Amino acid sequence: MNRFLKIKEYNDNVLKYDFSLRYFCPNNYYSLRIKKINIQILLSEILINENLFFFIISILKIISYQHSLPIFSKKAIANFSLKKHMIIGAIVCLRKLSLLCFISKFQNLLNQNLDLSKNYTYKEAENNLLNITIGLKNISVFPEIESQFSKISRKIGADIMFTFFINLRLKKNKFIYIKQHLNAIQLLI
Repeated sequence: MNRFLKIKEYNDNVLKYDFSLRYFCPNNYYSLRIKKINIQILLSEILINENLFFFIISILKIISYQHSLPIFSKKAIANFSLKKHMIIGAIVCLRKLSLLCFISKFQNLLNQNLDLSKNYTYKEAENNLLNITIGLKNISVFPEIESQFSKISRKIGADIMFTFFINLRLKKNKFIYIKQHLNAIQLLI
């Protein structure tokens, strides 16, 4: 039974991506491999009402099925009445099984005609990593949050950052290579 689940997991997560990449990359050695997903929510209203922090933590726990960590301010800003080391949001890092669960959930969301064509950016990081950040304006598009918090009318946004392993040394023009992978990700979505 365990072997069957591993084969099914490989088919669902690796093969679909490889099939979408075959039009853009000559070899699977060039393809991206996902490392982690970070979901973060930052709210300026936490400075006024500290109870919103617990609301954000519960939202992230429902979405990711694991505990989140608080995000602290690094320095004080007098205009925003922000002191050093104040809590301004929460973040959760998904790896391994929780990452795969979130990807399947996120693909179901994207099949419901959620438009992300203008809301993503990419940045090349060190150690052959590529970060693609997708911004959601309203996080209540997740069905778990819709059922749990149907009485709350506030819109809370989130940033979802996908981190991929890439091999940039194989290509001379890195930007064309990154654009090819972004096109493959759009095909996958």
